[in-house]
Amino acid sequence: MSSKPSQSNEVIHAPFVENLELFPDDSELEEDLEQIQQEADVHIVEVRVCNEKRWLEREDQQWKEEEELRGWVEEEERNQKEEEDQKK
Repeated sequence: MSSKPSQSNEVIHAPFVENLELFPDDSELEEDLEQIQQEADVHIVEVRVCNEKRWLEREDQQWKEEEELRGWVEEEERNQKEEEDQKK
């Protein structure tokens, strides 16, 4: 027959801790959590800034490539027009 834990007459032995200073108080844990949250927030901002820089660099590169392509197309059109004018 099995008994539920609340009905058991067994004695539970908790380990004896000699040095309670090894275990932080709840207030210390809260301070640690706040510090961890602040550090995480700083890292999140740093990542966002880095991503924004990458995005702007990518947009700038695309703009430069488009301008280069436009310049090449315009030059080709001028060359074709000059060839047509010379044939006339």
